[in-house]
Amino acid sequence: MQTLLDACAHISNHLRHGNFSQLGEAITDWEEMTKKLATLKEDAQNHLKSRADKANWAGVNAQVSREFIDKTAREFADAHTQADSITKILKDTRGELVDYRTQLTEAIARAENKNLTVVDTGHGTFTVMGNTRPDWNSDPSGKTRAGSPSTTPPSPTRSSVRPGSMDAPRPRACRCARP
Repeated sequence: MQTLLDACAHISNHLRHGNFSQLGEAITDWEEMTKKLATLKEDAQNHLKSRADKANWAGVNAQVSREFIDKTAREFADAHTQADSITKILKDTRGELVDYRTQLTEAIARAENKNLTVVDTGHGTFTVMGNTRPDWNSDPSGKTRAGSPSTTPPSPTRSSVRPGSMDAPRPRACRCARP
């Protein structure tokens, strides 16, 4: 039960129903950029820098030109490394969000199996309501828990729960006899 409360308190309704397609598109764009920068990095290293290193230049201009070409080749390598890092961060973030959504969906399903309903009330809060079943209201003789006949079922148990709180109602045991 505590796992359900923690999951619901820390993960908003946007996660449960969120659309991660734009994040997927951003990942695709960054993957393409990383490939292009890899090509530029190789071209700068294999063509530009290697030719400058082999060139028979002399004088002050030669030294300045070589330094500039070396720096330019390193900049392409750095840009490729950064693009690759961004791509990996985006992939990891999307994977974690999808995993958290799966965990949240499973936690809510477990709550439903225990006859609880979790309702997002906004601002990091939620309400847990116990679903009252007719067989919880009375035993087979028609007596209610208080011992007197009743035809009006009690209203569902409600509890406003703040993040980290353990005030959620627990499901009641079925006291009905099976035919």
